[in-house]
Amino acid sequence: MPQRVQFSDAIEPLVRFIEETPRDEILDRTLEKLRAGVPTETMLTASALAVTRSSDLPPGHHGGPLHPLAGLYAVSKLVERLEGEDRFVPVLQHVALANKRVHDPVTAPYNLLAFEPLDAGGVEATKEAFIKAANRGESNKADHLFQWLWQNVPPMEAFDLLMTVAIPKNALDDHYFLFPGYLWRGLEVLGPEYLPVLMRPAVRYVARFPNQRSIPDVDALIEKYELSTRVMRQRSGEDETAAIGALGEAIGRCDAYSEIPELQAKALVAGLSLEGAGEALSIGAAGLFLRSLTGNPMDVHLHTSANLRRYLLRLDGLSPRNKLLVLLLWH
Repeated sequence: MPQRVQFSDAIEPLVRFIEETPRDEILDRTLEKLRAGVPTETMLTASALAVTRSSDLPPGHHGGPLHPLAGLYAVSKLVERLEGEDRFVPVLQHVALANKRVHDPVTAPYNLLAFEPLDAGGVEATKEAFIKAANRGESNKADHLFQWLWQNVPPMEAFDLLMTVAIPKNALDDHYFLFPGYLWRGLEVLGPEYLPVLMRPAVRYVARFPNQRSIPDVDALIEKYELSTRVMRQRSGEDETAAIGALGEAIGRCDAYSEIPELQAKALVAGLSLEGAGEALSIGAAGLFLRSLTGNPMDVHLHTSANLRRYLLRLDGLSPRNKLLVLLLWH
């Protein structure tokens, strides 16, 4: 019979502690462990592993492992900025949220099972099988296939494949894009040891509904301005300051978000770097936010999504097409 995922003796007891401690005790008992010398990074890693192993993905995006995993980078960086016992507060919040998810009847009880990776016939065949599984919404099969890919291709190559499915789904819900992207950034801080396990919910989430099959407006822009064949500058510099400011202000003045991709495409053709276009997006997001009187659907994600896109635009190994889509699908 399949068994649930197990971790090394060094961290398994701490993961079980987060899974099994009653909700009304978790804050006090976690604080005791932190005061006793458990490193904040170790506690954060255990919290991520616990919410991954013992909570399921909900029908929407609220609940389960999604937000605890997507928030790893932000929490770890916030810890670095604080001093004394204030450093414990973000970790305590993360542990409490993970523990809540583990005990939530919407997402638990649940066990993440261990299984043999699925080889569909080599690297290219397994990549193709993953795309087909995602096209059909076969999230469980996609999970099996990706376990093999993590073992047999460079991690960045596998991540780029995952984002090929995730980025266009931003049109359905921005969490399809935010979840794997921010988790990847968080793993840069926590390290690659648990990457195949912690990415499992992200793979399942990205593949659980059929793909966003086409993005005709953006594809038409890429073709119109020959962006897929044009050699574009990657990095920004002080010589771009004026152009970045002008594009950012133009985005911030838009009354129709559908106008934004063409503004970006024209700026790229005029010589603006991909990184500079991302910086302009942040300026434009701030302008649009200040003009807005509403909450959802965008609110704070105007900023969080632009921030993640700027990170991905700088990421070596992400394919040129995915970088274009990262930029042109923000709206």
